[in-house]
Amino acid sequence: AHLLFACELYQQSEAYMVSRKVNLWTENAEEFLYAYRVPRLTAELFTELKDKAYADGRGKANIGPGHMCTYVTAVFFCEDCTEEAVKMLKKCSLHKTFLFSFHGWLDLRLAIYNEADGNIITNGAGEPTGDFIKKVLQL
Repeated sequence: AHLLFACELYQQSEAYMVSRKVNLWTENAEEFLYAYRVPRLTAELFTELKDKAYADGRGKANIGPGHMCTYVTAVFFCEDCTEEAVKMLKKCSLHKTFLFSFHGWLDLRLAIYNEADGNIITNGAGEPTGDFIKKVLQL
């Protein structure tokens, strides 16, 4: 398995009253994306790479006041994948809140692009990622 690329996105939104000296609220959102190229995605390899992406992304997350959300996204581009890996991906759900959601939340988004049949498979949180991949690859 090869890590094709890793990307980081940080976004900050703010609202002010009258001038920038009176800040009403600040929201920070971030996403950590890991794209893997895998000849054959097995359940074991899926678990290993998913856990690695989550640990790295969670370690980079800036949780605290003003944090709204963090998405850790792992996308697997494979020539073929096992049914067990697909089942594990579909069942995988990780939603973590911080300080009763006052410091936001973290979601794990997962997607597989199977070159053998051209299908894109996602977990529940990964549906927006799957839609984006379809647009980029013009599927």
